[in-house]
Amino acid sequence: MDYPTDPSDFDLCIARAKVEYANRGLDDADTSINSLMVWHSGKFDVERLSRFTELTSLRVAGWYGDSLDALINMPKLEHLFIYMLPHITSFEPLSKLNELRHVEFSINHWADLQDISSFSPFGKLQHLSYLRLYGFEPKDKDLSSLLAAPSLKIVELAYVFTLEQLSMATQQRPDLADCFKPVIPHEVECLKCGNHMVYLQGLVNTRRKRNLCSHCNRKRISEHQTEFDELFSSK
Repeated sequence: MDYPTDPSDFDLCIARAKVEYANRGLDDADTSINSLMVWHSGKFDVERLSRFTELTSLRVAGWYGDSLDALINMPKLEHLFIYMLPHITSFEPLSKLNELRHVEFSINHWADLQDISSFSPFGKLQHLSYLRLYGFEPKDKDLSSLLAAPSLKIVELAYVFTLEQLSMATQQRPDLADCFKPVIPHEVECLKCGNHMVYLQGLVNTRRKRNLCSHCNRKRISEHQTEFDELFSSK
């Protein structure tokens, strides 16, 4: 299902407004709307969002509240996108949003990894099919509980899990194997030979290079893939 992304697609869009105007706009808005976008409008009061109980789609850039509790009052929410939520340490309120299908959370691109207590709340969502968590690291280091979500088709996470965890995830959910590949190609070209670069996933707490040339570093890449394959076959 396609969800709105362009401001013109939303029933209400508040973009780059001063805080007082953003808060006033939310107070004056029709609470029966189905889609809402609040984009880079300072530290607006996120609790005001709890009034919009009919939302199916919510897109926010700049969530400066201390919790996601305001979302609990949106039982029909299917699509949720939040960019920059620096004070959030728990995703637990999301476990109550049973209609969620598409979730994207992202930190500021220049920020360090953000600690979150656990990814397990997502594992309780029966209809969740797409999950992207860019820049978050679970304190419990647990990946398996997230994979309990039965409808997941695409998972994109920060590269914070070990090669062993990736192999276990592939065994637990073989239908998601492409999401946990140890070698991930990307379009950047090697400055030396012009071949494409790859990223080695599963290297945690090490100084070893993760971005390698598919040609110049083919031996190292092959060794990494072999290590993953051996972990997978040993379970």
